[in-house]
Amino acid sequence: MKLRLNKPAKSLFIIALLSFPIAIWGAKIPASPEKLEKQADLVVTGKVISITSKIGKSKIETSPGLHRDEVFTIKILVSTVKKGAGVKSGDQIEIAVWKPVKRIPQVPGLQGHQPVPAKGDTATFFLKGKVGMLLEPILPNGISIAKPLPAKPKAIK
Repeated sequence: MKLRLNKPAKSLFIIALLSFPIAIWGAKIPASPEKLEKQADLVVTGKVISITSKIGKSKIETSPGLHRDEVFTIKILVSTVKKGAGVKSGDQIEIAVWKPVKRIPQVPGLQGHQPVPAKGDTATFFLKGKVGMLLEPILPNGISIAKPLPAKPKAIK
């Protein structure tokens, strides 16, 4: 038995088929601290001692258009190692972090690492890769910046 569709049914079928995209790319949802630790090859806490950045053609977004990312190289003075080998307290490691700067046309996709620490920040880094090679935090929230302690209020005289 051959299935035959009338013209309105064929039209509806084609519209329904075309309304479901083949692949959908979007921002990645943040992972829980437990999931980050499980996925990471290396988990360290340390202080950012230097940070440099460069804007260039995106290596992440490859669709047609004008796509630029800011890539940060962050040097960390490691204070504690929670997971992984090849690094110890007092070592310096470098990591690569990125975030999009320009997307023309705007396309859904990864939005880089959030947040990006500043020089002097202390943070925990959930990293992928091998020590001695390029280390990169897990996307999107593989960096957890420690909140500074609030200043003590001044005594009233």
